Amino acid sequence: MMRIPSHAVAIGRRRFLAVSLAAAGALLVSCQQPAASPTSVSTARTTGAGSGTAAPAQTAASAAGGISIKYQQRSNQVEDFVRKRYGPQFEKETGIKLIIEDIPDAQYFEKIPVLFAAQQLGDLVFSWTFPWLPPWAYKQMLRAIDDYVAQDKYDLGQFYKGVIDACRLDGKLYGLPTIGHACYTNIYFNRTLMQKAGITPPDAKSPDEVWKWDDLLKAAQALTKVSSDGKVEVWGFLPTRDFMPATVSDLRMFGTDLLTSDGRSCTVGNDLGKQNYRYWYDLIYKSKVAPAPTDLVQGVGLAQFFASGKLAMFQEATAPVTTTGPVVGDKFEWGVFILPKGPGGTSRGATTFGNVTAITSQAKQPAAAWKFLQYITTHEVGVQKVLMGSGSPGARPDVYQDPRLTGPYPWYKVGHIVMEEAVAPIIPWNVRTTEIQSAVPQVEDEIWLNKIGPEDGAVKLQQTINDILKQPK
Repeated sequence: MMRIPSHAVAIGRRRFLAVSLAAAGALLVSCQQPAASPTSVSTARTTGAGSGTAAPAQTAASAAGGISIKYQQRSNQVEDFVRKRYGPQFEKETGIKLIIEDIPDAQYFEKIPVLFAAQQLGDLVFSWTFPWLPPWAYKQMLRAIDDYVAQDKYDLGQFYKGVIDACRLDGKLYGLPTIGHACYTNIYFNRTLMQKAGITPPDAKSPDEVWKWDDLLKAAQALTKVSSDGKVEVWGFLPTRDFMPATVSDLRMFGTDLLTSDGRSCTVGNDLGKQNYRYWYDLIYKSKVAPAPTDLVQGVGLAQFFASGKLAMFQEATAPVTTTGPVVGDKFEWGVFILPKGPGGTSRGATTFGNVTAITSQAKQPAAAWKFLQYITTHEVGVQKVLMGSGSPGARPDVYQDPRLTGPYPWYKVGHIVMEEAVAPIIPWNVRTTEIQSAVPQVEDEIWLNKIGPEDGAVKLQQTINDILKQPK
């Protein structure tokens, strides 16, 4: 659970997250000047001019016929399943024109609050269950969809409960997930290196579990290789870094959590929290099986690091299940399995995370948007987006258990089990998720860089978060 600072390994969404959080949080509170509209992939345009209040429900049947809806999303290839296939297919089948307004990844989460303040939100926006959906919902940027769910008798049981729970704030539902996973509960491993070291891989009896918690450290020690001059040639294990849900997941493995159940207090400085930070710290400085942030190379992605053969195991989420193979190629055999339950043997820390599409409070055509929202969260779309190369699957049991995925990727059989275990992160009472997300890696970096001891770091993090929790909504 070490965090990678800006000079180290690049790992996708977490690379730009901390940089943009503070600015985006400020924009949520006050942003007066209209911003230039992002470039749209369609020549047709609509401009949201709503007051920020929810539009009345319309029947889905009235949504067709000369209607267009605008979907503001990040310009990431992961969203190609909408951009290249299901957006055009939706238009063809419904007659509703979909305008996709792409916003560069690094600007996206800052830009959406700007567009809201300028009353330029479209009908739908892309979001994450954490940390963005809660403050966006609280600031009335998003439209609750409970009336549409009730009106259509829409079955939310199609989705994993933990992911749907993560799409709620104060009991109201603010979107549907296009993907869902249980955060950082997977271990990816170099099977060839394990075979050479005589280590039984964690998936030896899949879907039954083989490893216990202590086996992780034992394997990491056996797989770490150091040259005669003291240089590490192969690191045994790289934990996930730089994202608050990873912190939540790891704390839960140790039997505690970041926040109390009411979201009003942080208790990470308790004995279990200190044990958590001591364990991950010791991987670097005592066992010396995990690299410190300063041991990592700027610009080298996690997949490339693993494919180089210099990393034997790493902790990550679901996307690498399908994206690692093309990068590794035939260099070695590799595998993926779920992490063992933590030291107490009761929890692996499964914490839900999802990509969410939400209807905005400024939507001109909310009924048509609801129709589209249902369209891109079906079983078939959830499967096909994986087969298209997007990585993470739809947040549904029927996706995780589909033979088209479990056949080529047996991991999904156990992934389904973990998804049923997974629960949403606790939302702070004052909905300051972006501030807490920004604070967590800042304090944790001091631990991973050995600037502060792990126990003192846990106490400092508790104090830092509690100061945030003292602030009003």
